[in-house]
Amino acid sequence: HVVLPLLAERVGHTLSEQQLLTGYSLAQLVPGPMFTLATYLGAQLLPASPVSGALLATGAIFLPGLLLLWAIGPCWQQWLARPPLAGAVTGINAAVVGLLLAALYQPVWQSAILAPTDLALVASGFYLLRVVRLPIVALASLLVMAALLQY
Repeated sequence: HVVLPLLAERVGHTLSEQQLLTGYSLAQLVPGPMFTLATYLGAQLLPASPVSGALLATGAIFLPGLLLLWAIGPCWQQWLARPPLAGAVTGINAAVVGLLLAALYQPVWQSAILAPTDLALVASGFYLLRVVRLPIVALASLLVMAALLQY
């Protein structure tokens, strides 16, 4: 989610905002949404060979994490035992939460909440997910039907 604004800036000249948000919303339905979005963007950005583009983008998004894990994985627990580094990691986590909120607001919130009824759908969905504990597939189906009826 944190990279969504960066992706929008990077591919905005090639894809429309609607294409990007469509891919983002569809990716939210499956595990690993940003990896799925990378696959979608790779296919969209290489229309002559969408499978190659999807494979290339998927590999590219996994590569930095794999290299980082390979490089510092063996030392990680020892480093976290040091209070200054543990405090730095806590600060980084707080910064990530802020970036997630920024990504939620722009572009997701600004492009999705256009009327009070949209806000009511979001609040209803949150209630059904957190309080009623409706399964995500049922919730997504219900909200899609509600949105279609709304328009």
